[in-house]
Amino acid sequence: MKTELEEQDIEAIAQRVVELLKPLLLSDNSHTEDRLLTVKELSKYTGLSKQWIYNNKKKLEPQYLNGKPLFRLSTINAMLKSQRNNDSALCNTPALKVRDFNKQKN
Repeated sequence: MKTELEEQDIEAIAQRVVELLKPLLLSDNSHTEDRLLTVKELSKYTGLSKQWIYNNKKKLEPQYLNGKPLFRLSTINAMLKSQRNNDSALCNTPALKVRDFNKQKN
């Protein structure tokens, strides 16, 4: 009876481990979208100050745990994507010329 693994046995085990891990490594990481962020983490993620987050937390739809607001990453990403779409729509609108604005004003 052999007690040591032969090189081909080790290779077979390694291949099986790769097969099992591949779906996890190649997944779309949708489970991270359900992650809850603290104010500090959200501040770091978005670049917004913690004070801004506290002042606007109702808009960010927090969930509370022991009185502390937590923010779902998927909700924040959807808001950011929506804002990005709104910003790009604004960039694509033709700019008013100054004289056009003056005509509208009169």
